[in-house]
Amino acid sequence: MKSEKGRSKGSRRQSSSRTTASFGLESHLESDELLSAATAAFGKADSMIRRVFGWEESDDDRTHPADAESAPPPPAATSSEPADLVPSVPALAISFAPSGQSTRSCLSEVRFGGQPDWLEEPLWPLSTQDGQPMEFVAQFAVHPTDFPWLDEPKVVYLFVSNDEYDPGGYETWDPFAGENALIVQPGATPDWVSCEPLLSGPTARPIELSVGLEPRLDPPVASISELGQLSDDDYRSWHEQVDYDKVGGTPNFFQGLEFPDFEGKSVGRDRTTAIPIFMVRSADAAALSLGDAGRGVGFLSPDQRSGAYLWFN
Repeated sequence: MKSEKGRSKGSRRQSSSRTTASFGLESHLESDELLSAATAAFGKADSMIRRVFGWEESDDDRTHPADAESAPPPPAATSSEPADLVPSVPALAISFAPSGQSTRSCLSEVRFGGQPDWLEEPLWPLSTQDGQPMEFVAQFAVHPTDFPWLDEPKVVYLFVSNDEYDPGGYETWDPFAGENALIVQPGATPDWVSCEPLLSGPTARPIELSVGLEPRLDPPVASISELGQLSDDDYRSWHEQVDYDKVGGTPNFFQGLEFPDFEGKSVGRDRTTAIPIFMVRSADAAALSLGDAGRGVGFLSPDQRSGAYLWFN
């Protein structure tokens, strides 16, 4: 966050008059006049001494016009709201509602629980730890009309291993540990998790829950250093703008950027390695384990063929 540097103000005494005979100065000079005259006199004396003894001026004594021209300019004043954080990223705010009471007004569609509606051949992921089918959590049918960066309509299916009997034993927060999966159709089969062609299987919520979707605009993704340019009020406002259940938009990375790297099978801060596709914070409504006040975020690969999911708190 921003901090203000303290400033110390010095005080200077002024005497009404002073008397001096040094260097031929006139008496009873005002203090400012005395200082100016003394400075000039000492300068002349210094030059005379250097000439007498043959001393040359050092580089530190000289003023170099070239150096003055090449010196970096003072930092420009930072506005309270950098231009690159202006809301511009399309998002759909999720409002949880009983099945049949969806208020969506867009071509995308989202629902939690029930069984997946497969767009292509079914691909049900299996837990790497116990080999059992993961639980189906939600599906996100997204359309280029709502998200112009999409190259075609897609359905993204979220699965997570059930760690009810071994909390923390399943690394469900890690996108590449094989304890969660984001299946993309049309798309590619993830190579870090095994799948079976099951039409139906375990579900986190037996009763399907449809949701309402409301178009919004989020500010772009920002790192902690970029957010550090904001004032305290604007910093809080930025987090409030992005911290809601959504499709698309900007995740609330309140602990720093976390983007899956599909090539390196790791998580880093390079925002070019993945595209955020949803964020969930209402753990109970979504029937998700997110730890203490966590956020679950889904991503598409840059070629939009694969998906990855992670959560943090």
